[in-house]
Amino acid sequence: MQPLTPTAEPALETYRDVSRAAVAALLLGLASPLVLASPLLAIVPLGAICLSVVALRGIWASEGQLVGRWPAVIGLCLATFSLGVGLSWTLSRQAHVQTQATKFADQWLALLASGNQQQAHQLKLSQRERVTDPQALDSYYKARVEASKDLQQMATSDALATFILQGRSVAFRRRGIASQQHAGQKDQVVLEYEYDRVKMEPQHLWITVERELAEEGSADWRIGYVGTFDPNSSGT
Repeated sequence: MQPLTPTAEPALETYRDVSRAAVAALLLGLASPLVLASPLLAIVPLGAICLSVVALRGIWASEGQLVGRWPAVIGLCLATFSLGVGLSWTLSRQAHVQTQATKFADQWLALLASGNQQQAHQLKLSQRERVTDPQALDSYYKARVEASKDLQQMATSDALATFILQGRSVAFRRRGIASQQHAGQKDQVVLEYEYDRVKMEPQHLWITVERELAEEGSADWRIGYVGTFDPNSSGT
């Protein structure tokens, strides 16, 4: 019996490395939706985009020695989509908070101008501490010395004394948003106003509006700092 002659061995396939940058880009791309939790996490999709570009360029320049094009492309797509959605959501949220804050501050100034100082002072408290019945406000401030003192300080402050004295004839204007901050469940918007004074230059006024989301999702709005200087400037 004739021995079998060996057949030609199949050619060994050329081993090709997987691009590490492509793998890292894919992992960061999968983590990119974290940007929806905080704008500070935009570094995740930005890193994925950079690594995807580096990986694709490296794969193209390797002349077939590196693989991983699809992981890099998937990471790039996920990161780009997440970054776009995250930025859009952040800008939309900021605009909504600004709108609600300006309405709240306008309402507060209107209460002061109409002589409802007690109701205006209540808007400086959290919702759970406020007295919602206007008929009960006199009793509330008579029974609470600290609240009465705080009300008096607000009404006689340099920022508001002239404003309140003018009553309904006071003309006030919103000049714009001085600053806006967001941290966790809290937001803070600083609004700049000015109001006219008789035979004097208009008085500038900065009002801080604060918002905190409760566990059930409701928003607790209140007035914070009120003064003649921007609370974010070095002059305060």
